[in-house]
Amino acid sequence: MVDPKEVVSLRLLLIFAIGLAFVNCASAPREKPTLPKEKDPQYQYELAQTALRYGLEDEAIKYLNQASALDPNHYPSFYLLGVIQSQKRNFFEAERAFRKCLELKPDQADAHLRLGVVLEEMLELAEAEEEYKKAYTINGNVESLINLAKLYYDQKKLDLALETVEKATEKDNRSFPAFNLQGVILNELGRYAEAVSSFRNALKIDPQSDVARINLAVGLINTGNLKEARELLEKTLERVKDQNLRKRILEYLEKIMELSSGDTIPIPEN
Repeated sequence: MVDPKEVVSLRLLLIFAIGLAFVNCASAPREKPTLPKEKDPQYQYELAQTALRYGLEDEAIKYLNQASALDPNHYPSFYLLGVIQSQKRNFFEAERAFRKCLELKPDQADAHLRLGVVLEEMLELAEAEEEYKKAYTINGNVESLINLAKLYYDQKKLDLALETVEKATEKDNRSFPAFNLQGVILNELGRYAEAVSSFRNALKIDPQSDVARINLAVGLINTGNLKEARELLEKTLERVKDQNLRKRILEYLEKIMELSSGDTIPIPEN
C-alpha cells in the first residue's frame, strides 16, 4: 500500500518576455545630444540581455546594476534583474528588485506575479497569496490563478484550491497546467472519476506529456480500470528516457499486480 498523503505538486514554469520599446523620429531638424554608451542605461540593459543569451548571468547582473545606477527609474533593468536573481535562487535580491519595479509601476501584473513566486519560495505565504490576487485583479492573468490554486493545494485548502483552478480552466480551456493541477486536486479529494476526466483533458492539450500520461494512469488505477492503466504505463515506459520517471512507472506497474480493485494510489509529489 502507498501512503495516501503523498500527492504530486507541479512546479509551474513561468516564462516572461522582456520587451524593448523603440522610438522612431519621423523628422529631426537637429540631432539631440546623445549620452556616451557607457552612461546610457538602455545600452547597459541591452548588454545584459546579450550576456544572458550566452548564459552569462553574472555578467548580465553587472550590466543591470550599472543601468539602475545610471537611472534609478529604469524599470526594465529592475525587472530583468529580479528574473535572473530568481533563477539563481537569490530570493532576497529578487524580492528587492521586484518591489522596486512595483514602486515604479504599481499596476504591472507580471511584477506582482513574479514577486508572489519569490515570496512563496521564501515561505511568506500570506504575502504571496496577496501578490497573486493583485496580479489577477489587474489583468485576469490565468497563471496567477494557477499559482494561487497551487498555493492553496500545498496548504491543504483543497476546496479553495479546486474552486480557484476551476476558474482558471474556465478562462483558458487550453491550459495544460490548469487541467493537470485540477486532476491532482480532485485525486486528493477522492473524486477519482473526475480526476481522470481532468487528466484526459490535459493529455488532449499536450499529447506528448509523460506527466499527464502517468497521472492519468494513476487516476485509472484509482477508478479500478487496471487494464487501461497498465497499457498506458507500458506504452509510456517505451518512450520515457528520464530515469526518475521510468522508476515511477515501474513502481506503478508493480503495484497494479498487487492491488485489489478497492485499493487506490495517490499521485506522489514530484
